[in-house]
Amino acid sequence: MPDARSELLITREFNAPRSLVWQAWTDPEHLPHWWGPKGMPTKVMKFDLRPGGTFLYHMQAAHGGMWGKFVYREIQAPTKLVFVTSFSNEQAEVTRAPFWDTWPLEILNTVTLEERQGRTIQTLRGQPLNATEAEWAKFRTEHEGVTAGYNGTLDQLRDFLAGGAPTRNAETFTLRLIGETDIEMSRVFDAPKHLVFLAHTKCEHMKRWWGPRGFEFAECSIDFREGGKWRIVQRDLEGNLHAFRGEYRRIVPDELIEWTFEYEGMPGEIAVETMTLTEKDGRTTLTALSRGSSKEGRDAMVASGMEWGARQTWDRLEELAPQL
Repeated sequence: MPDARSELLITREFNAPRSLVWQAWTDPEHLPHWWGPKGMPTKVMKFDLRPGGTFLYHMQAAHGGMWGKFVYREIQAPTKLVFVTSFSNEQAEVTRAPFWDTWPLEILNTVTLEERQGRTIQTLRGQPLNATEAEWAKFRTEHEGVTAGYNGTLDQLRDFLAGGAPTRNAETFTLRLIGETDIEMSRVFDAPKHLVFLAHTKCEHMKRWWGPRGFEFAECSIDFREGGKWRIVQRDLEGNLHAFRGEYRRIVPDELIEWTFEYEGMPGEIAVETMTLTEKDGRTTLTALSRGSSKEGRDAMVASGMEWGARQTWDRLEELAPQL
């Protein structure tokens, strides 16, 4: 029978806002990038996000792989997701686990998400559903191994949240703090510098890559000339608006862009950001040096998930550049 020690309980903290963690759990385009054991790529076969709906997937492996499914019970965006997991066949019928005859047929899972200063605390609870004594006993016995397997999956979620969908050069991203107020970020793009530069010059381009995945442009105005002003308002996955503005100070075509950068949610904290582009063998290194107005403002920007946002944004630029 169930008791307090029977419950599977795993808590993880992710350096990403709750809206993105929620999207990773509920978007069929994101799930294949992290759900499932390491080394077993997941393919989404069916996805119906509603109470009673099914997420059917196939995990690929050398021996042919396995089928599995979620059946959703409760959806409270972006804080709570309740679903039943099981192994299955291609027709989404519940089957026994391929490795343990007495493993429970179904597991009831509850995922809750709490946001703290731009980071997300995720709590996952799981326990057998309608299980026999033998199945409960097996569930207790295998706690350690199952927890390790889940943590491997959540490591993949952590890595996905750090950079979004994998791209060829995401590993070249660097961020370092300089002195009391400065931040330097760098990224290599598999594209010539004139395309990376072009992507920064018009709203029609910026709206296709600037900002985290899933965010939408609500407003955009760009007067791309020295002395010209810019303003971008984005809507996040929870419907909140985030506005940014500034002025262009220096522009050297295909070489350099210097602008002021102010998040309207932190008025008065104005950074001067200089982006330089260098090209070698058809690949471009973009280095952005941001000089803040105070240590407190700089540190607040970093704590708000700046690295997560930059990785997401530049991964999207990587994907867009060949299309320009």
